[in-house]
Amino acid sequence: PASTSEPCSRLFCRRTHWSPPQISPHKSSNSATCTPSCVGRRWTRPWRWGPTSSGSPSSIGCTPQDTMTVIMSIIKHLPVFSFKPDGAEGFQRKCISDIKSTYYDNEKLYMYETRMRREEGASLIRIRWYDDNDRQLFVERKVHHEGWIMDSSTKERFVLPPHKMDAFLSGKYTVAAFEQDISKKLKPDAVKHQLELFSEVYQRFVAYDLYPSVRTHYERLAFQIPGDARVRVSLDLDVEMSTEWMCPPGHWRSELPDSEVVYS
Repeated sequence: PASTSEPCSRLFCRRTHWSPPQISPHKSSNSATCTPSCVGRRWTRPWRWGPTSSGSPSSIGCTPQDTMTVIMSIIKHLPVFSFKPDGAEGFQRKCISDIKSTYYDNEKLYMYETRMRREEGASLIRIRWYDDNDRQLFVERKVHHEGWIMDSSTKERFVLPPHKMDAFLSGKYTVAAFEQDISKKLKPDAVKHQLELFSEVYQRFVAYDLYPSVRTHYERLAFQIPGDARVRVSLDLDVEMSTEWMCPPGHWRSELPDSEVVYS
C-alpha cells in the first residue's frame, strides 16, 4: 500500500541529491546484502507491515505519543522480558537492549527495493552488535518467503570478532579459517550449517557488489513469558538512522566512534 512505503521513500530520497562515490568501497572484493528494514521509519500514523496469519511475524508502527499506551496494552498479557547481560554478576538483569546495525546495499538500492516490494526470496544482510559490545559482531541474513512457498521466512547468523570483519568482506578470511575457529566450539552439524551460511553470505556480497549503506540505532523492550518464546512482542524505541555511504573503502562500517555518529 502507498501508505506503507511512502514514509520510507521520503527518508531515502535524500540520497538522490548526493554525489555517489566514483568507486564502490568494496568493489571487486566483497559486498554485503542488506537493506534498511521497516524498523527504521518515521511514522505519521499507525500502519501494519508483514503477514498477519497465524504463526507469522508482523510489525505495527505507532507514534511516539502512543508509546506508553502500547506498553500498557501489551503488559496486560505478557510480562516485560529481562535478561542477564554479558559479564553481569549476581542478580543483575536488564529490560532494554541497545541495538546497532549496519545494513548493506549497492548503488541501485537493490536489496532495499526488493524487500519493500516483498519479492519472494528478497533478503537483507546486516552486521549487528548489542549494548556497545562491539567485541562480538553478528552477521545476519534474513530471507523473505511468500505464504504459497510453504516455507517460513528465515533469520540466520554467525559471529565474528571485529578484527576479522574487514578480512571477511575482502575474502582474506576464508571458509577454512572460519571452520578452524569454530570447530572446537560447536557440534559437527552446527559447524556445517555455519560454514554454509558463511559461504552464502560472502557470495551475496560479491554478486551484488554490496557495501555499508545505513546504520540504525534503537533501544528494544521485549515482552515474553520466561522460557516460552512462542509469543514475543518487541518494541523498538528512539529509532535513529545514519548514512554509511561514505564509509572508507575496505571497512565494514564508518570509522567514527559510536559516540560521534550523527543520527537523524
